[in-house]
Amino acid sequence: LVALLKLPWNVTIWGRYFYDQPEPPRLFNLFVAVIGPLFLAFLPAAVYHCRKTAAARFALAFSLAVTVAWFYLSAQTHRYLLPALPALALVCAAGALEISAKNLAFRVARVVAVALQCVIALAVAVLLMAPVVPHVMGLVPRDEYLSETLNIYPISQQINSQLPADAKLMLFGDTRGFYIDRDYMWGVGHHNLIPPEQRDTPEALLEAMERLGVTHVMLAPSVRREVETQSGELNVMLHSLIEQGNLVAVLDDTVNGFIVYELSNA
Repeated sequence: LVALLKLPWNVTIWGRYFYDQPEPPRLFNLFVAVIGPLFLAFLPAAVYHCRKTAAARFALAFSLAVTVAWFYLSAQTHRYLLPALPALALVCAAGALEISAKNLAFRVARVVAVALQCVIALAVAVLLMAPVVPHVMGLVPRDEYLSETLNIYPISQQINSQLPADAKLMLFGDTRGFYIDRDYMWGVGHHNLIPPEQRDTPEALLEAMERLGVTHVMLAPSVRREVETQSGELNVMLHSLIEQGNLVAVLDDTVNGFIVYELSNA
């Protein structure tokens, strides 16, 4: 309960802990869905305004319900919290305007704060857009752009050009299969198709993957490291399958760290 009450402060001041950050860290992800300080500053104004209209109370209640559901039931990343923010922003703005009409000092502070926020937002927009202008103008080839900005793209191209057309992959540690032109499914942990009792040994895990028609597995860089260091029960089993020859490396992106193994009954 204490953590929930501290959430407005934590999600604003310590926002970097609430967003997804793929490897390697990219500037874009530092700003996407980061909640600005005006939400925190104007939140009391939203509560103050709720005494006046039922619509404001409903909007605030909706935002609170979404936030509580996000806090207890969802992965705590900014993007899953976005549905709560538009309604909350409207009530915050209405409350700020109401107080401004009665208090000159607050009105001046509000104008300065909003102006400063606009300047910062414009600077961030320029910072994010400037590097992609050559790509938008068509001055950089598509493959080159994707290889520079999407670390899973090179291994996706290797998969498309070197694996059989009927290959089916299971992706461990990454879900970004958009550019993979083969059947694929997310790895264990993203679904219940392989329940714990069906993967309690390396052999059982191999059998379960084969039953689903999986012919290859792809390990993201983070999972690859954990498999090599045998960190975690699932990764220990994957390591055993590799050592036993049941997973044979066929593709390796040495730059970005992705690796693809083929299932084998060796």
